[in-house]
Amino acid sequence: MKDHAMVVGRVLLLATLLALLPTISPLAHRSECHLWHSCPSDQGTYVCGDLGHCSWCPDNTYCLNRKPRQTQEGQAPHELPRRELQKSVLSVQVVSVIDGDTIEVCCVFGDRVIVHYIGINTPETQHPTKGVEYYGKQASDANRRLVDIKTVRLEFDVEQRDRHGRLLAYVFLEGGTFVNAWLVKWGYAQVMTVLPNVKHQDLFLKLQREAREAKRGLWGR
Repeated sequence: MKDHAMVVGRVLLLATLLALLPTISPLAHRSECHLWHSCPSDQGTYVCGDLGHCSWCPDNTYCLNRKPRQTQEGQAPHELPRRELQKSVLSVQVVSVIDGDTIEVCCVFGDRVIVHYIGINTPETQHPTKGVEYYGKQASDANRRLVDIKTVRLEFDVEQRDRHGRLLAYVFLEGGTFVNAWLVKWGYAQVMTVLPNVKHQDLFLKLQREAREAKRGLWGR
């Protein structure tokens, strides 16, 4: 009788643990499942990341179907799914300007994606600790005037994404204006070279020297 009670107790314990697994597993994986990803149980910002990394994550289905989950705060701009683009040039529509060197475009793999300009860096306007840096607003406004709600051509270098999952590109207007270079030329951006994306490094450095000598933009103070 005592042995029978022990067996029943063990069976009940095992059944309880099995019932808890669906609850425990999503919580256990949520900080490592995807790059910049919080599980729906967090109500955090979802960003398409390394698909299939965690089988428990229900957002794998959303991302694979190109329908990223929306949070309670609304849909967050999300990053490029972890696939390589086969084209070296892509025509897209700018849907919003985030700051002086970052935009949101549509569409890549059927999604909106964040694009960061290769080879340049503009002063921060939305950094969580730096706040708004000198000439940041002017750089953002200049970028907005150039590209907002326009069709642009993206050209890629060796690496297509940065460590944050953003798409990296050289951006050109339909009329031929090279946006990355224009921002450097008029003192809205500084050169920032990150290997191996160095296709236009020499041009950017030349334009930066000229802008500094002429005290344009952020070089004026």
